[in-house]
Amino acid sequence: MASIIFRRGGETVRLKLEETDITIGRIKENDIRLEQDDVSQKHARIFKSEDTWWLVDRKSTNGTTLNGKKLLPETPVILRHRDDIRIGPNKLVFEGEAKFLPEHQKTTSAEFDVCDDGDSSVEELASSSGYGLLSVRPEEKLAGILKINAALAGNVDLRAICPRVLDTLFDIFFQADRGAILFFQKDSNVLIPVAQRHRNIDDSESVRISRTILDNVVKTKSAILSANTSMDPRLAGSDSILIETIQSTMSAPMMGVDGQPFGIIHLDSQNQRRRFCQEDLELLVAVASQASHAFENARLLTVYMQKLGQDEEMKISAQVQRALIPEILPQPAGYQFYGSYDAAEAVGGDYYDCFEMPDGKICVSFGDVAGKGVPGALIMSRLSGIVRSTMNFTDDVGLAICQINTLMCNHMIEGRFVTYVLGVIDPKTHKFEYANAGHLPPEIRSRDGELSNLGSENSGLPLGLDASCPFPTSTIQLTPGMSIVLRTDGVDDAMASETEFYGPERFREVVRAETTDPETIGRVLLRDVKAFMGGYKQHDDITIMSFGRVRKHWGW
Repeated sequence: MASIIFRRGGETVRLKLEETDITIGRIKENDIRLEQDDVSQKHARIFKSEDTWWLVDRKSTNGTTLNGKKLLPETPVILRHRDDIRIGPNKLVFEGEAKFLPEHQKTTSAEFDVCDDGDSSVEELASSSGYGLLSVRPEEKLAGILKINAALAGNVDLRAICPRVLDTLFDIFFQADRGAILFFQKDSNVLIPVAQRHRNIDDSESVRISRTILDNVVKTKSAILSANTSMDPRLAGSDSILIETIQSTMSAPMMGVDGQPFGIIHLDSQNQRRRFCQEDLELLVAVASQASHAFENARLLTVYMQKLGQDEEMKISAQVQRALIPEILPQPAGYQFYGSYDAAEAVGGDYYDCFEMPDGKICVSFGDVAGKGVPGALIMSRLSGIVRSTMNFTDDVGLAICQINTLMCNHMIEGRFVTYVLGVIDPKTHKFEYANAGHLPPEIRSRDGELSNLGSENSGLPLGLDASCPFPTSTIQLTPGMSIVLRTDGVDDAMASETEFYGPERFREVVRAETTDPETIGRVLLRDVKAFMGGYKQHDDITIMSFGRVRKHWGW
């Protein structure tokens, strides 16, 4: 069935001529309505008589042209396949009932149309490595490569590189009327245009490309040439080829270091006397190869620079997080405190703090955020601020941890929580009151090396899960020589191999065997964990805190 193809509202429209009499004009009674002022109300008519389609101008004010020739009013002329009709500013293409037209029309979009193309010899050549056959027009290939190098020298901005590549291609290929460069959208199979150019500077419409061509270039990883689109049966159903009066087209893939195409360079000609040939395709392949190297180098350099920037940002983030970890711990008479923090990444989600409160008591704060890296670090920094501000107003552990939990529940990221221990030491009464929010229970070491803990039954839920959760408190009388050791699960989960873990039993053996002060216990424990790992990758943050009453104050 014959069709008329034209543009309306920025899109290509294909009207199948199901009726044998079609009117064209500005008023809505027409079958094809063209609303511009220089289109007459009843401008033209297309009709079928004895299996032949005719076009007639209906005495329009501004006339009707067919293939560049103005029609005489009320004088019918025969329409042939791919005839170009101009009515005012509108271009219409007549598609006849040629036998080679496929029954299934290719799908189109506002961005692209496409065609299968390129004979096997061209595809085989185009998919060869390097710059193709330099024996064919070698001086032009070399000149093209040099032009690309000169145009791209010193550029790392892809947005600046793409227009320069098109400018250079237009210098090399005098036949090119339009050109476009397309890249695959990140993490998808969608090709998006990043640059386009028209030789006619007054032409501002988007360059429309047959999707069949693009799909075939990507599938075969080969360049494609259609030297004569009007004679190519594979392009007969492409509306974009017809409406844009494309006479010749060629496209070449840009290949990445992984051997996969990351983009396409496309050129087409609208002049039937200036068609592309196979040697032009070979030259395009050579130039596209050099452009690919330039794009890949620019992309890799951009990624490298971004990585440097990210590394610098992470370095600053690590410094900020380190600033939240106390460098100097309180040292009240008769007590000793130790803390170590070793993140698995630049920043982490483990946390400890120890500071003197306004009434002279010592606050011990120790937690482990679910997850590590930047998200864990952000939650950790929020917790640090909440704990400091809360403990400045109360020394009641039960009240304080409920307030901290309520604040952490507000705006907590879904799926995140914090296992946590909050304690207060009174250096005068030597009482340690604490509450546990789902963390590993504190390990208590007596003067003679006996170990004990209150277990997980005396614990509430982790912070950030339930604002109404109660937190029972416990009190320990710190006797001379007693030490308390806190750890995150990064200690127990430290690995020496895929199947060998440090574990809680080894942790207790090290703590039990060390008979000196709390600081030494902490240092020996950290050293033993590192020795156990033996250089194996650290998968979780490792944080240790130990404190207690020291021997020099009780007569040893």
